Amino acid sequence: MKALTINKRIFFAVLAAAMAISMVSCGSDDESEEEVDSSFTYEQMETANTNAKTAYNAIVMYIANEEVSGKTESTVIEAIPTTIDATQDGEDGTIEHEIYEAIGDVGGEIYFIYPATVGGETESWGIQWRDTSESGAIGQYPDEISSMDDSVSWGTYYSAE
Repeated sequence: MKALTINKRIFFAVLAAAMAISMVSCGSDDESEEEVDSSFTYEQMETANTNAKTAYNAIVMYIANEEVSGKTESTVIEAIPTTIDATQDGEDGTIEHEIYEAIGDVGGEIYFIYPATVGGETESWGIQWRDTSESGAIGQYPDEISSMDDSVSWGTYYSAE
């Protein structure tokens, strides 16, 4: 009878150790899932560039509409916020509304960079777009990201030149 009790103790000790090891390995998997995946595909890069171009064109329309109402281009550009949540609709006539209308269900985050060196010219502006802050794919316009090897940082305008 004592041998059976000792065998039960050994069995439960081994079982407890196996469960502890299992929980530790599961915990490390959970942590790795929370890490940001900065990898992206060529198609995601192209989509990000297209969305950046759409946002850029929406801002061009916004600036043109504001100029028609008597504001100068520089005044309008300086008033545009640096970051814009393209998932939130603003009041009619605002930059947020123009971008929301242009982007539609795509959403994402817009970073308005002013001044930016675009095509060798300074004092211009550019747009970066990404799906979420966890997204590795950043699109940009007018200097589109053209290679998976380009080192692009959110909020820092990348110029191939």
